[in-house]
Parts: sequence; structure tokens; C-alpha cells
Amino acid sequence: MTFSSGFGAVDKTQILQQAGELNGLAEPKGLVVTTNQVADFVLFNVRSKTDPDDRGRAFSYEDAKAYIIGRSASD
Repeated sequence: MTFSSGFGAVDKTQILQQAGELNGLAEPKGLVVTTNQVADFVLFNVRSKTDPDDRGRAFSYEDAKAYIIGRSASD
């Protein structure tokens, strides 16, 4: 079974690997990443672990990675 990240088909194992990588980048910055499949697209939702009002932002894998890397730990 394949899923699309919005930029080409990827398999479920790759999605899990990408989510793990993003969570590894997000953890020291106080962020958490979850995945959400919408139709044929997989979105990576990035949100604060400490702010209960933060509903997060949905990105493609590449955009989520850029967003996380661009954030400082104090943001």
C-alpha cells in the first residue's frame, strides 16, 4: 500500500521514518510531530508539546523539516 506525501508516492515505512526523523528534530525545540492522512496525502502536523492551545500546523515533509529547523528552542 502506498500513500502520497503530496510530492509523489511513498510507502508507509517511509512515512514512519520521516515522522521519526521530524520528531527527533522537534523534541529539543519543545515540538511534537504527528501524521494525518487526508485522502491521498500525508500531512505532518507540528505543534507545541507544552501549549494546550496550539492546534499545530500541517505541512508536507519538506516544509515541516524546514519549519522545525527554522524554529529556535525558545519560540
